[in-house]
Amino acid sequence: MKCEDVKELILTDYLDGQLEKEQKTQIEQHLTICSDCKEYELLTRTAVVEPFNNLENHNPPKATWNKIREQIEEERPLHEPANSFTDLILRIKEFFYIPKSAFVVTSILVLLLVGITVIKLKPDDQKVVQVNPDSQIECINYLMTVFDQESANGNDDFGTSIEDYFL
Repeated sequence: MKCEDVKELILTDYLDGQLEKEQKTQIEQHLTICSDCKEYELLTRTAVVEPFNNLENHNPPKATWNKIREQIEEERPLHEPANSFTDLILRIKEFFYIPKSAFVVTSILVLLLVGITVIKLKPDDQKVVQVNPDSQIECINYLMTVFDQESANGNDDFGTSIEDYFL
């Protein structure tokens, strides 16, 4: 066990006697090896636990308990359902998990957006572009003749000002 973990357990559960046997054994083994943690345990015990060992148990007066009970009873009607419909909703809520409304609204919006996107991208609705092969052949022939004429004239460049600048 690391010293940090041991010191945390000393503060929380070890001195209170709330650890399981396995963890208690591990801490006690660590305390026999580590003098720093042993000193920490001793200082913590003397500063936090021992001052309260010899104190008497004091029960508050009966009037204090009566005031606490009265305040609890006054607050109770605020939490009780106002009518039978509210009572029914609260009973249903005990059996089912009902998420927060913001989460529900967000989930519904996301589902709607996904649904709309899927419907719009449906492959059956896409239009296929049909190309006339004769017009493609005609265009290629024209470009070839222009290129051949330029080659025959000895002018292999396209004559742009950028080409002239760099060449």
